[in-house]
Amino acid sequence: MHELYLAQSLLQQVTKLAHENKASKVLKVKISIGPLSGIVVDSFKFGFDALKRESSLTSKAGLEIETQPLVLYCMECSREFQAPDSWPRGSTTCPGCGGQSLLPKGEDEIVLQQLVME
Repeated sequence: MHELYLAQSLLQQVTKLAHENKASKVLKVKISIGPLSGIVVDSFKFGFDALKRESSLTSKAGLEIETQPLVLYCMECSREFQAPDSWPRGSTTCPGCGGQSLLPKGEDEIVLQQLVME
């Protein structure tokens, strides 16, 4: 349900921008989703595709999603590295010092990167 609300908010923002620019159609919406956002990408896409049909302005809009990788910060040596897919379930150690005191680092937001209108 969280993703449906976020998709609805994105479409409201896109519609506002389209009206401000006197566009007749939105063709493409490109967003970036941070690794700490808690968003299930497939659910977000489903919500976007369902809701975009409610307006002729957005009904043909394609959605492109770029997901950002999760970065871990080692509290022992201050090294940053990309988290493995197994994190946090598997045991992960810092590739620099072998430490296990790791903190997740990354954005928790959705950013509208590009909007293509006609």
